[in-house]
Amino acid sequence: MLTLPIFYHPSTTLWVDDDSLFLQAVSQLFNPGHLKTFNHPADCLNFMAAYKAPSSNITFLRGAVEDERYELARHAPVDLNVASIYQAHTSQTRRDEISVIIVDHNMPDMTGIALCEKLKHHPAKKILITGQTSHDTAIEAFNDGIIDKFINKASENLVPEIYKYHEELLFNYFQEVTTPLLSHLEADMKLPQSDPAFICFFHHLCQQYKIQEYYLIDKNGSMLLVDGAGYQRQLIIHTNRSLDAFIELISGLQHTESMQANIQRRECIPFFGIGRECWELNREDWNKHLYQPKQLAGRETYLYTLLDAMSCL
Repeated sequence: MLTLPIFYHPSTTLWVDDDSLFLQAVSQLFNPGHLKTFNHPADCLNFMAAYKAPSSNITFLRGAVEDERYELARHAPVDLNVASIYQAHTSQTRRDEISVIIVDHNMPDMTGIALCEKLKHHPAKKILITGQTSHDTAIEAFNDGIIDKFINKASENLVPEIYKYHEELLFNYFQEVTTPLLSHLEADMKLPQSDPAFICFFHHLCQQYKIQEYYLIDKNGSMLLVDGAGYQRQLIIHTNRSLDAFIELISGLQHTESMQANIQRRECIPFFGIGRECWELNREDWNKHLYQPKQLAGRETYLYTLLDAMSCL
């Protein structure tokens, strides 16, 4: 099932090839800060043996010890703090995450397939650069799950194919890494991140604004979007269910009648900032955090607005 990663950002690609000139040439294809090259498979293995994914340093889940059922043997209450997902954006090492490994097959010390097999336990996606004579071997390695893609080194479309498969596998890496977290979030209700209609809309949005990284910021599916220049936008998402729940939450509070009526008519949706709830702000300021929505039809109706980073402070 196709889902959106709940976080996605530029990361590091490893490239292993015994041909130094070829490595030097392909290094022009990637941002130097996002590529690490090796001439010898052993050097790559040594590097990976000491490697720890930066995302593994973030604690997304914790035991909900405050839950009264925590001590019961038949229950295992777990809390996912969505703010921890956004914290990945502030990590200075997030771009060091190894997401894709590109390997030449024909190397004297160790074949590319043998190297990928030694790295099979690692979730990074593997692309094999192969010659025509090893085509059948590459197909077998693909079928065995040792590699994820293979490309003929003599292909006239080598560079476009590398770009295409690299982007595809980068997405797949973060999708697989974050799927367990999405499944946990969806134990209660489905998020737009698993709705094909929303996924299509979101991909077009990312193309339009040249988005290079994004992070879930609340359990309704809202996301922080960052473009290549580092400019931030926030895609705020609500459903009829989340808006009705908010109205119920503030029902009976003084000076909120007009606000409730506007939300009830779906003329506005609330957003109080990343990681902030309404009660953390003065009630007289709540109306400053209401935004006119657009609608997207999907598995359910999504009411959304796209905010510049400064417009919701």
